[in-house]
Amino acid sequence: MLSVVEELSRGRPQKNLSSVIIHPTTRQTRVAMVMTPFWSVDIAPYNIARLTALAKASGFAACAYDLNVLCYSELGEELWSPYTDWKWDKEEPYWQDVHPVIEPLLLKYIDQIVEFAPDVVGFSLYYTNNNCANWVVERLRERLPDAVFLAGGSQAIQEKVKRPELYDHIVVGEGELIFLDILEKVEAGETIPDHILRHPKEQRIDLDSMPWPDYSDLPLELYRLGTSVGSEISRGCVAKCQFCSETTFWRYRGRLAGNIVDEIEYQYKTFGVRTIWFIDSLVNGNLKELRAFARGVVERGMHDLHWVGYCRNDDRMDIDYFRDLKASGCNMLNFGVESGSQRVLDIMKKNVKRESVEQNLNDITKVGISAFTNWFVGFPGETAKDFADTMTLMWRTRRTNIAGYAVQTCNVLPDTPLSQEREKFGISHGHFGALWTTEDHTNTAAHRLVRLKSVNILMNHMRRHEQGIKYGQHIERPGVEDHYTLAYSPANIRPLIPYQEDFDYQIIKTTINPVADTLVNEIWPLLRILWLAVGEFELKLRFDHAEDLAEFGPVRVFHEGDEFNADIWFKINHRGDWHAKFEYDLKARGPNGYPDLDGFHYGFRLGWEKRDNWSRPVG
Repeated sequence: MLSVVEELSRGRPQKNLSSVIIHPTTRQTRVAMVMTPFWSVDIAPYNIARLTALAKASGFAACAYDLNVLCYSELGEELWSPYTDWKWDKEEPYWQDVHPVIEPLLLKYIDQIVEFAPDVVGFSLYYTNNNCANWVVERLRERLPDAVFLAGGSQAIQEKVKRPELYDHIVVGEGELIFLDILEKVEAGETIPDHILRHPKEQRIDLDSMPWPDYSDLPLELYRLGTSVGSEISRGCVAKCQFCSETTFWRYRGRLAGNIVDEIEYQYKTFGVRTIWFIDSLVNGNLKELRAFARGVVERGMHDLHWVGYCRNDDRMDIDYFRDLKASGCNMLNFGVESGSQRVLDIMKKNVKRESVEQNLNDITKVGISAFTNWFVGFPGETAKDFADTMTLMWRTRRTNIAGYAVQTCNVLPDTPLSQEREKFGISHGHFGALWTTEDHTNTAAHRLVRLKSVNILMNHMRRHEQGIKYGQHIERPGVEDHYTLAYSPANIRPLIPYQEDFDYQIIKTTINPVADTLVNEIWPLLRILWLAVGEFELKLRFDHAEDLAEFGPVRVFHEGDEFNADIWFKINHRGDWHAKFEYDLKARGPNGYPDLDGFHYGFRLGWEKRDNWSRPVG
């Protein structure tokens, strides 16, 4: 083992892990592993490369097919935008707008799979590629009637596979041991009676016991990041975030730094790989092993290697720690920031301090590492002040090396603590506007939409007038630009703004209904933050149901008959004198679609106008 790795690594395997035992011998069964559109095209898919390597090491003829990148290479960027994910997921837009475009290419690549004549065909399913995969399976079943079809991936883990009857077996959880068992039984002609095959949650697979992923079948030159592949340092997560399904379906374990360095060096020398994307939930679950890996890469002389990975904010990572990561080729870390409110972070059980987020982002900027940040709005219990804190943190860190922001609304997924403990979080077992709501109806799809659009407006303006910022002209969500106009003077911009501890955002006092009384005040955090950040300004903003549905999709916007429309006009001068005119129109039935469940409708109309004055703190 490398001397620097020996110094930092634990140097011995973890206890209570299950090894994957390989029995190399000649087999007759042929295996195809398939990735269908749409998923990331930045790197070659780790999952199918991992399973292909397992099959080959065990003596099976195996081949990996990434139909996703092949279609992308011929069609271009448009359908692979991160903002089109819902078009692939939802039935109507997929079959009307997406599938007709990709079907001719899929048929061409189906021919190649059929020519390989597999006995077993495995698909890695995500919410964005499930519709496409189902169509491919139907075509393959027509031409390979005796083949066994498998489904795995996050859709399987979450038990949300669409049309599960299309697949002979669905693998829930970590799949390697189950996958090899299936191949052994198919080879022996044994019947596998169970449709759902579950990996025991108490069992943790030893990641160091498996052969390294095999990328030899994949067109590495086609991926966005060049000759790039995936790898993993660990599985599971050391945190217990209440919105995340990983707290329920697997337990954390990491790899030895020396084994990771050996794998990367193999990919580096064998395939000319120069970019690694670690697919872990977090690369820094074990800080010592990550640092040992980083120093090992440097000692092996892989000086032109680059890598990225997901990461938790952690104040134990000081600037010297980040210098070690940078020296090993770390280009970017993807942080799950989630919220700028310490109160919400605590409710989430993030076990992260807001100050640590600022520290990490400032330190990586000093050493030259970039960041991608993930946020979401509308977590149960998040108040207007909490949301304002999130926008404040974004503004305070906008001059750091943040390459991009992914901001979504909170989802209540079935395999998360949020869903499993709804009463604890005040989440209704019903819905409102076909989407989840809190019991008190202060957090509905309409509330979350106002926050989502507000934060996108702020993001689109945070760096427009900065000088010398690497990502200064980046617009995060171009589609929102047609929804508003915002005028202000760049000369009035302030680099830092304070967190607003005592500001009352409930400015409009109404007693209409539980939805209306809070929804009418959702816009104030944006207006207040803009005043603190840019000084005098004028904003015209509209919420139009049809436009918002087209931009954000039905997973974030009212549908099935309910709709929210509003016109916002707000102007404030340099003295803080402001004038506001708001028009609201919510066409909404009661919870679960019953207008009279509580004796009244939850829809409303309101016109409101007021003049007042705000102070702007000095600094």
